[in-house]
Amino acid sequence: MNILAIDPGTAKCGVAVLDSKGKVLFREITATSALPQRLTALLGQWNITHAIYGQSTNADAIRQMLEGLKSTFMIHGVDERNSTLEARPLYWQENPRHGLLRLLPLSLLAPPEAIDDFAAIVLGRRFLENKP
Repeated sequence: MNILAIDPGTAKCGVAVLDSKGKVLFREITATSALPQRLTALLGQWNITHAIYGQSTNADAIRQMLEGLKSTFMIHGVDERNSTLEARPLYWQENPRHGLLRLLPLSLLAPPEAIDDFAAIVLGRRFLENKP
């Protein structure tokens, strides 16, 4: 079982593919306008059984997009609250702090780049924790 997780946005979306244990197999940030083509490519590459999307900004459009792909995966909405805050530690695990930044608590640091892909990971793992 592989999960496609999407952190939707109006301009860009975080996309991640996770296995059934929550291990990240793929992650990226893509323009929302390019998302249908990107998802088609990912569906061809990975055996996706569940598609997860955050139920906040642009959620209806993303759900319609997923339904339009006519694939065999099940579609689930996931509560998106605080996913960006939960994504920050994931970012810093992947991109360790150097120098004096190591002395500051993570709660005081904002990542220097977009972390929508890490937010998608958070959404996928939330689904796995509360799987129906």
